[in-house]
Amino acid sequence: MKLPALALLGLVGLQRPGTAPARRVATTRAAGRAELNPAAAVAATFCMSTGFDYLVDTQDFTAINDLSMWCPEGHVAAAKALAFVGLAHEDREIREKSMQGLGVQISALMEEEDPVAKEYIGLIAQMLKDDSSEVVRQEAVQALKDLGITAIGRQADAMVTMCITALAEAAVDDEAMHVRAPAAEALSSVAVRALGAGRRDLATDIMGKLELQVYADGEGPVRGAASRALGRVAIAALGGIDDTITAQCVAALREKGLGDDDFHVRWMAVNALGKVAKRAKAVNEPDVVDLVISALKEKALGDKTDHIKHRAAEILQGYKGYTGDE
Repeated sequence: MKLPALALLGLVGLQRPGTAPARRVATTRAAGRAELNPAAAVAATFCMSTGFDYLVDTQDFTAINDLSMWCPEGHVAAAKALAFVGLAHEDREIREKSMQGLGVQISALMEEEDPVAKEYIGLIAQMLKDDSSEVVRQEAVQALKDLGITAIGRQADAMVTMCITALAEAAVDDEAMHVRAPAAEALSSVAVRALGAGRRDLATDIMGKLELQVYADGEGPVRGAASRALGRVAIAALGGIDDTITAQCVAALREKGLGDDDFHVRWMAVNALGKVAKRAKAVNEPDVVDLVISALKEKALGDKTDHIKHRAAEILQGYKGYTGDE
């Protein structure tokens, strides 16, 4: 019988974090006393046997998250069950939810500076390559994006590299465009975080992958995702963070985005450029606004479709009389 998380916590006499008894249990563990709170001891016995395996099989993923916070080595035990029971399960839904849960546990392990986190990131990267389910691979993309962002904050370069490499490979090599496109956008999220952390090297690497590899994709929606992604990176580099990256992104949007044969890609590019111009104006970077105005005038106003012509004209209308405009 599946026990809901709250019932299970009640069974072992625990309360949710934030309550006075909960804080006392956490304090007892943190202090390293020999005798644990009896409720925590019961939870520990449950978790460190096959408790988490049972919760994976019964799909009580909320209980896994709750109990992992209470048991000594709880995040390690939960991650192990999610990885080796959940991700190996024949049920696609269990693999999907286990992927979500494992990302949460790995983040907790990073906070604890547990080196096993790196091994589990490698496992998610392998699942992104090998799992037969497109939905599971999409969840792996989401997990690697979140973990890459977290790893940048922890200055864990090896784990950041693993996440970027796996996402870049998925953005190019996955058989499903509904995995490749989210992987491209996930890369941009990591790049944005990298710029915020002063890691121009990481952002430049990601930008190159988007421009040279993802823009070469055979499917328009994936190239459109590259346009959105480059627009986000360009905006993140504004405000004096890195003018070179912004200029390179605008150039790629101009030549590859607005020059694409697919309407969807050109539409994404013209809108991305509009957002870049809006942000550049807000942070007083007229040179960037001028670059966007030039791109729209020379490439978008002459587009073969009325939709893109009108959208470009609409954007340009907001910059009448602006520096560099006629």
